[in-house]
Amino acid sequence: FIVENRGEPGKAKAMLQKTLRKNPGFGLALAELARINEKMNLPQEAIAAYRELLEVTGFPPASREYMQLVLQVVRLQLEEGQKQEALQTVEGGPQTPLFFLEAANLFSKAGFFGDAEQLLLQAKAHGISAEETALNLSLLRLQATKDPLAALPPLEAIPPAHPLYEEAVMRKVQLLAEAGK
Repeated sequence: FIVENRGEPGKAKAMLQKTLRKNPGFGLALAELARINEKMNLPQEAIAAYRELLEVTGFPPASREYMQLVLQVVRLQLEEGQKQEALQTVEGGPQTPLFFLEAANLFSKAGFFGDAEQLLLQAKAHGISAEETALNLSLLRLQATKDPLAALPPLEAIPPAHPLYEEAVMRKVQLLAEAGK
């Protein structure tokens, strides 16, 4: 957007709002409005624009595009300290393993490790392998506790015949080295 690139996000926002009054379902304008609201540090307005964009795009709920928009809302809610709202948004989001993994990552980054662990378990319930869940759970526990030894137990669930076993062994060695063992 040329106006925004000139350092005038307020003018760009006003132009987008005018465009949206004339053409309410214009997805590109909504996407730009959400982005500009984020840039202007107006998270609630960005959330509202993303939610409206979800309604007008027609993306199937299982699509990558839909998932990314829902995750943007979750990220903003978590940044605003709205954990319960973010959990509700996740609950209404696409029920796919990838979505739950991405949501778990956002909750982990926000410091909500218990919720992140529950989302990993939901990813497993929706089809992610137990072994991949174990790898992610190990990382999550390391982030949560900063204790390399606390991250070891989930890795024990990966059997030697599994393709992720080598990665699990390498992670165990790294964790033990970090723990000074």
